[in-house]
Amino acid sequence: RWAIADPMLFARSFSRRPSLAGHSATMASNTPKRDVPAPEWKADVPAWERLVSLVTTPGTGQVRRGLKPGERRSWSDPQLWTHVAFVPGILVAATRAAPLPELVAIQSAVLSLSLLYHWNYERPGLLAQGEGLSAKLLFLYGAAQTLRSPDAALLAANSG
Repeated sequence: RWAIADPMLFARSFSRRPSLAGHSATMASNTPKRDVPAPEWKADVPAWERLVSLVTTPGTGQVRRGLKPGERRSWSDPQLWTHVAFVPGILVAATRAAPLPELVAIQSAVLSLSLLYHWNYERPGLLAQGEGLSAKLLFLYGAAQTLRSPDAALLAANSG
């Protein structure tokens, strides 16, 4: 279970997000408990400030109680095998008529670092920082490409 520092504050944080009101805070049974509380959602902070903070702060990883040195997740754990979803994007970027080598490089880095980070139970350190940096770079690349849409109809389609 997630360690919650202030359960009432945690419950109130969902009051503005009704779709998550019934969200379960349990994790997979093979995931050790955390020593630090989960970050709390800041309802009083504007969304743009939270986004800037997310993009500009380094990833730190998580400290977990009961995790033995060298302990790793099984490759059959959904936290790892679901990374297969990155592969089609890498293949499309590499094999299209006008290849996107920068996208192939960024997605491949994110995939590799994320697999290692999650295989290692999200431990703090250089890997956590590198994985966080690569994921943020991929996000910024996608945002920049979306905003470069040549007309309003494509921008609307690219924006979801």
